[in-house]
Amino acid sequence: MQVESDLSTQEMDEDVVTSATMNPLGDMAQVESYDLQIDETNVATSALMNPLLLNLIFSYLDAPTLKASVRPVCTLWADLGAPFLGKKTTLTFSELMTCDMETPKAFGLATFHPKLAKNVKLVSSKCPCESPERLPRKFTAARPKIARYLEELEVKIYSSFLPGLHKLWRSKSHLFENLTKISITVLLSSDENQGTILTASYPTMANVRVILIKMTNQYETEQDEMAASICQKLLNSTPNLTEMEVEASFYLDFAPSKKLSKLTYAFVQFFDWDTEEPPGVMEIGKMAKMLESCRESLTELSLSHVGEKIDDEEDDDMPQPQTLSLPSFTSLTRLSISSMEVYRLGDCLSATHLPNLTHVSLAGCVQLDFTLSDIFANLLQPHVGITSLDLDAVYDGDEHYVDIGTEIIRVFPAVKMLQLKLTISVHLLVENYDDIRLLKKTLRNFAPWELTSAVVQIHKGDQAVENVGIFDEEQG
Repeated sequence: MQVESDLSTQEMDEDVVTSATMNPLGDMAQVESYDLQIDETNVATSALMNPLLLNLIFSYLDAPTLKASVRPVCTLWADLGAPFLGKKTTLTFSELMTCDMETPKAFGLATFHPKLAKNVKLVSSKCPCESPERLPRKFTAARPKIARYLEELEVKIYSSFLPGLHKLWRSKSHLFENLTKISITVLLSSDENQGTILTASYPTMANVRVILIKMTNQYETEQDEMAASICQKLLNSTPNLTEMEVEASFYLDFAPSKKLSKLTYAFVQFFDWDTEEPPGVMEIGKMAKMLESCRESLTELSLSHVGEKIDDEEDDDMPQPQTLSLPSFTSLTRLSISSMEVYRLGDCLSATHLPNLTHVSLAGCVQLDFTLSDIFANLLQPHVGITSLDLDAVYDGDEHYVDIGTEIIRVFPAVKMLQLKLTISVHLLVENYDDIRLLKKTLRNFAPWELTSAVVQIHKGDQAVENVGIFDEEQG
């Protein structure tokens, strides 16, 4: 029996039943074949409009494909593809303003799908003129629609625009309820906000996990007072923060961040060559207090230094660096200090002080001839739990410290993985036999470790030194 194509769905179903009843054996295969064709068409159409399936497919596509081949298909695909494209791209809002312009020149999309605003970057003008609190206007206009979709926000502003940044976080309308990462870079251009007191708190942002803060062009510590206040208020409003990265000369209180597990802190120290004023040094008391506020939650800690390399031992105007004693971090497993000439540790790396510490990385300034002996000058108590050690220092050929390897093994006897980089002092000649002999002897003192992996690099300037012969052949 032939089924006409212009039959209604109900008529088609009735004819199929009748045909199957009259000739259950003869025409059943044809009916089943027809039913299968109908199902395939429906399944194909349904799959193309199935949000669950489409979301899975779109998650594997790159940004150009999502933009050019997915979103133009239909409104459903445009809507479903928007958040995936938003995750792979960044919407940038910026303004160009000079003092001779009546209105700023705005950059950024004026109209767009709100779900595209997953990652947003704000860049302020260099000239605040009479509106220092004003952030890019296109972002301000779009905020009511995009605030709940925003996941990562990057801000790059001049210090004159800090009041606008404070106003952004203070607002309780159109909250950033899904924001997970905040990145702020402040370029200090003036001190007009110096002494400004910020009192208002910020609404809670429970989903924020990562905050990055970077201060640049820093010559006066007073210039970043407002930025420090904004950063502290952000900490107070992000109770589930797990990772923090700070590059500044101010110190924060991490007591509100009970879940903070990873802290990267770089102390910023710039020398003003115009005035020849000595740069401010790190305040050990404030540093210790900051670290104390997060000692129970931290598992990873990295400390470094940004600024000019100035030999404080030869500069009479420079305050002498103090010894930093780390608090007892009960959960810390990884410690990295890349500027030991600034963070001069006391005897605080013992097993009783840092019971769970397993990975340690210590480095000193090459320009200041900071040696292994300088790094371990105050480290006396052993730690049997440290299994991975990364050292970067200068080799100065001093025969009084040829046994430094033996001392390091005494302090960290259980090391299994070693990375050692030694930069030969500019005062030594690699071709000198006595210098090479002492270097070999120094390195062979590391042999008693039962290492599973070791990488040893010897550098002279920018070039690696080969064929030094670190260990005897029988030692492997």
